[in-house]
Amino acid sequence: MEKDQRRQRIAPLNANVPRRMALEVHSHLRRLIISGQIRTGTILSQAELARDLEVSRTPIREAMRMLQEEGLLEISPNQRARVMSIDAEALESLYCRRVLLECLAVRLTVPIMSSDDRKRLRAALDALCTDSCRSNLRNFIQRNSHLHDMMVRHAGQNLIREIRAARETSELYLSLIYASQGKDWWKRPELEHIEIVAAYEAGQSDLAAVRAGQHLAQTAFELLQNFAPDYQPVRLREALKLIGSNTNASAVKD
Repeated sequence: MEKDQRRQRIAPLNANVPRRMALEVHSHLRRLIISGQIRTGTILSQAELARDLEVSRTPIREAMRMLQEEGLLEISPNQRARVMSIDAEALESLYCRRVLLECLAVRLTVPIMSSDDRKRLRAALDALCTDSCRSNLRNFIQRNSHLHDMMVRHAGQNLIREIRAARETSELYLSLIYASQGKDWWKRPELEHIEIVAAYEAGQSDLAAVRAGQHLAQTAFELLQNFAPDYQPVRLREALKLIGSNTNASAVKD
């Protein structure tokens, strides 16, 4: 687990509508946490945040409660707030949800994709497979999110909304992979993205879904291997079986 970290001063927030203040503070802090600008293990003080963002403590308190409900903050009984660190069971549950939801969405999307849809998907992949994404995590997260949006675009708005919320939470973990694997961290996901898009272009919905599920699960397996090597992700393995994957996740020791 990472040591507690003191954060740098945050720029003021221009929140002009009082009744929306807490929502705007929540959205702003959530974005900073997910992007890695506020790192895991960082201690957050209500007083310091209120001063930095130039708002009162009331919206700060409500925003922090919302972040706690999303699993992004850990708040102790003495009200000390800390940006989440790796919780193996929570991480596994998050990726089980992503695997099952996104594989369903892939199966719904592939059969009704138009030729223009496939061209846009290919363009999204090409934009992701660039040096600017391989060397810059923020660029990668932005373009990776766009690619995954394209992969599920015909799944229906409610399902897409759930998928995006889970993906945005999981993006917090990407900075840990980026930090732990060095300059070649992008090679595995890039190859998997290429294979997934090839299945889309061939109109193979079952294959695309299995590859998408394996791709998501492998990220979780790598994180667990690095930060919780004794944890056994049996739920995630069962989720892979449900989508028709026979992969036995060799990245995780039995």
